[in-house]
Amino acid sequence: MSTKPFKNGRGVDKPFCSPFTTPHRNDDDKGILIDAPRASKSEPLKSLSMKRLFEETPPRKRSRSSTENDNDDRISEEKNKVLYRSDLESLKERIREKEVSLAALKTSLLYRKKNEDLEGAIEKWIGGCQAALQDYQEHLRERNGQNVSMSDILSFFDITPDKVCYSVDDDTFSPRKC
Repeated sequence: MSTKPFKNGRGVDKPFCSPFTTPHRNDDDKGILIDAPRASKSEPLKSLSMKRLFEETPPRKRSRSSTENDNDDRISEEKNKVLYRSDLESLKERIREKEVSLAALKTSLLYRKKNEDLEGAIEKWIGGCQAALQDYQEHLRERNGQNVSMSDILSFFDITPDKVCYSVDDDTFSPRKC
C-alpha cells in the first residue's frame, strides 16, 4: 500500500500559516525579505534575521528575589493591618460617641414632648387660678364694697405669688410664663 503525499508536498512538514493573515509572495523561497523604509535608494534590503541582530533590546531591570518580595509584602500587610485596626478602633469610638449623643437627643425629645403636655396643663392651671383670684377680688368688692388687694387675698389663702405669676411690685399678674 502506498501513501499519497499531500498536494503541496513542500509544506507538509511546515506549520500551518493562514493566507489571510500573511500574504504569500513569490520570493518566499529565497528567504524572508522586509521592505524597510530606506534613507536612500542605495541602501540594500535587510533580512529579518539581520535586523533582529542589530536591534537593541532594552536592558532588563534587576528583579528582586521572591523572598525579598515576600518579606516586603508581609511587612506592608502588617503595617496595613495595624493602620486598619487603629482606623477601625477610632471609627468604633466615633460611632459610640454618636450613639450616646443620639440617645441623649432622643431622651430630650421625649421629655420635651412630655413637658409640652405638662407645660400646657400648667399654663391652663395658672390661667384658671388667676381668673378665679380676680373673680374673687371682684366679688369681695361688690359684696363688701371695699377694695381688697390681691396680695391680701394670696396671703389669706397662703398662696405664694410666684405660683400664680403675681408681681407684688406692680400689683398685677404677669404673662402666663413665669
